[in-house]
Amino acid sequence: MPVPPPAEAAYLVERTAWLIRLRWFVIAGAAVVVSAAWAARILTSAVPLGIVLGMVAYNLAAWRLFRADGSADMERLRANVFFQLLLDVAAFAATLHWSDTLENPFVTFYVFPMVIGAMLLTRRQALWLAGTACALQAAIVLSEHAGVVMHHPLHLGTTELIEMDEQMQSPWFVAAHLMAVSAMLFGAVLFVRAVVERRLRAEALQYEHERVALSRERLAHVGEISAGVAHAVRNPLHGLMNCVELLDAKVGADPDVADALEMMNEALRRIEGVTRRLLVLMRDAPIQPVPTDVDALVADTLKFVSGRANARQVKLVSELGGVGEATVDPDRFGEALINVIDNAVDASADGASVVVRTLVEEGGVRIEVRDDGVGMTDEQQGKMFHPFFTTKPIGKGTGLGLAITKRIVEEHGGTIGVRSSPSKGTSVHLRVARSSKSVEETVS
Repeated sequence: MPVPPPAEAAYLVERTAWLIRLRWFVIAGAAVVVSAAWAARILTSAVPLGIVLGMVAYNLAAWRLFRADGSADMERLRANVFFQLLLDVAAFAATLHWSDTLENPFVTFYVFPMVIGAMLLTRRQALWLAGTACALQAAIVLSEHAGVVMHHPLHLGTTELIEMDEQMQSPWFVAAHLMAVSAMLFGAVLFVRAVVERRLRAEALQYEHERVALSRERLAHVGEISAGVAHAVRNPLHGLMNCVELLDAKVGADPDVADALEMMNEALRRIEGVTRRLLVLMRDAPIQPVPTDVDALVADTLKFVSGRANARQVKLVSELGGVGEATVDPDRFGEALINVIDNAVDASADGASVVVRTLVEEGGVRIEVRDDGVGMTDEQQGKMFHPFFTTKPIGKGTGLGLAITKRIVEEHGGTIGVRSSPSKGTSVHLRVARSSKSVEETVS
């Protein structure tokens, strides 16, 4: 399921329990068929009954292990299912051997564990399962054909129900049988996996749409509340800032008073910055896109943030790829770039570098901002575009910069992505379409 890992694991846990319950019905059906065939002397050996009892034993063991384990680890759950299906295939192959492998009509039942495997396992595991089933069937058929192991034909009383005539003993017949079984098993796995993967992609897309819709709804609610608070706070806040400036002009000669006023002014500026970002987040003014030289926009942005980077002793490195123009609102998109570069600078250690690259992709431009800072966990990456989420210390960040950036990029019809690992830095990618003029120049 294309949902968060806990829900996906819960689904596989439920399907594992379903598989064990289903096996009880299979065992009951097999017991009835084998018992009836043995009573009617169609089968002359009781070994298939022993195989059914073996299935009872390993299904009981599977149930006890399943109940005792309680693991939600996806790899462990799939390994459990894979091992159970391997036992099913081995039990079925052994039953076929004792009931005329080559001519038993139930040989098509191999397909059922293949279908279940394709539904619950990875493609690789499902193909391994199909390969194992084919190998077992081939080993039994070829061993019987070569006389290495005894052939067990079906009987009716003392007469063979199905005799191995010359055609059936032909190597070509055996080869055709094995090819047909292999095609059936691998075909079933590939077909079901194609259907499952198509469903998973559709569900992943639906989940992403729902996540985006929920995020936008949350953002709208936050924006409505925050905008009201920001408007209510901003006027008295500006009044306080003016008062501090007046006090500084009158009594600022006293160093202690000047320091206190500067601290007050810094705190008020920080509050004003938060209110300004909240209003930007809620702003519904349409963007005004124009053909804009992307390299020039990046260069101007780097100049704008260079003072802050120099204060942190962080080196800004530009690798401009001559990407041409993109149709963007230079002010709004520049604001998005500032937010991303500021975050990279904040995440970097003193003396580190932040690299900003531009390059052309299919029909678009990619701007990459890479730092070698502290990086982020998968959980942090999942929340990084949420309003008010920040990994910075209290008082150092509002958690609004990347939420604003994501909104701006999406308003331009672009996408924003991130790659990060703890202690290995972060790379943020902004992608937007190139202007038609730049695309035409590239083609020509």
